[in-house]
Amino acid sequence: MPRQSIDTLLFATEYANIKIANLTKDDLLLVQIPKGSTVCQVLTTNALKAAPVLVAKQHLSKNKHPAYLLFNSGNANAATGKRGIEDCFTICAEVATLLGIHPHLILPYSTGVIGESMPLERILPKLPSLVSKLGKASIEQAATAIMTTDTYPKHLSVHETVDRHPTLIQAFAKGAGMIHPNMATLLGCISVQANCSLPILKKIFKNAIKNTFNRITIDGDTSTNDSFVCVAIPHPTLTISTKKQQVELESILTTHLNTLAMDIVRDGEGATLIITIKIHKAKNYRQAELVAQSIALSPLVKTAMHARDPNWGRIAAAIGKADQSIKMDKVSIAVNSIICFSRGERDTKYQEHILKEKIAQGDICIDVYLNQGNASFSYQTCDLSAEYVRINADYRT
Repeated sequence: MPRQSIDTLLFATEYANIKIANLTKDDLLLVQIPKGSTVCQVLTTNALKAAPVLVAKQHLSKNKHPAYLLFNSGNANAATGKRGIEDCFTICAEVATLLGIHPHLILPYSTGVIGESMPLERILPKLPSLVSKLGKASIEQAATAIMTTDTYPKHLSVHETVDRHPTLIQAFAKGAGMIHPNMATLLGCISVQANCSLPILKKIFKNAIKNTFNRITIDGDTSTNDSFVCVAIPHPTLTISTKKQQVELESILTTHLNTLAMDIVRDGEGATLIITIKIHKAKNYRQAELVAQSIALSPLVKTAMHARDPNWGRIAAAIGKADQSIKMDKVSIAVNSIICFSRGERDTKYQEHILKEKIAQGDICIDVYLNQGNASFSYQTCDLSAEYVRINADYRT
């Protein structure tokens, strides 16, 4: 099959019944990348890396201009040993044969249950149909095909201007559980129409991920399969070279990656609200990050916020355990702009009924002033509900 000349990502989805319980949605996704595109990726830092993560890394190292991305949901192909690698190679080789290309031109990504072998007997027969459908699926259908416990697809297609040149941004992602830095904490892809060298694209993308997906958490668990791809598609006139152009493109990518990141927090398993945590006046960046994560990962804080309980003591305790060098007699805490803790004790003007009214509905913002320096950090998480437990207790049944 000759590769089409295109200037945007093209999608195809197919149903292979990879997870037997899945009877309603497609679970295979093939994405065609325009010729000459520059591609980079960020991958999980989990020591237990899934087979597709290892294969995608190997394939991209051998070919800097991959032609296709291949996703599946329902099976993570993680903790599957040598067989998992072989299965991944088998699927890529079959798709490559159908497309008439080398398998190294395909980057594979998987999400789903850990520890189970890929059901090749169900996947391989569906690949001819998948390839034949290239260009027939929408980006919404693409985002839907990679969902697991997500309740809705996460995607965007927006027109932007970089250095007075119009460009199209396309992006999709999945994630609702096992969401935590460090890396992208999910599966996803973002593309931009712009000529861009690999070193510049890597730098821009790394910074954009650092300030978006690496500042969210749902449950503190980093997946074995976390992968996010960035594609710079050839543009007739826009070349990212100057510092100004780089800053502008990084800002645009950060904005749209943040939109997807917030969608993922909003869709966190069992979530009912977003909790934004802002650390001010920390001794240094690392201290600010540690305090933000300590609050965001505290099940006591997250359950209190779920119940709309103004239990600021749980926040104070989470701050204190983050770093023993923190001087709690200098710390102030405000929840939805109501100061509740200052100088080591409940603030003298604090009235619990006012705070309770403030957090009765809508999202919640926690501001922490450490008053030990000038560093700051922001973080987003969600509440912790009984539904989170139910979803994960029933995940394999």
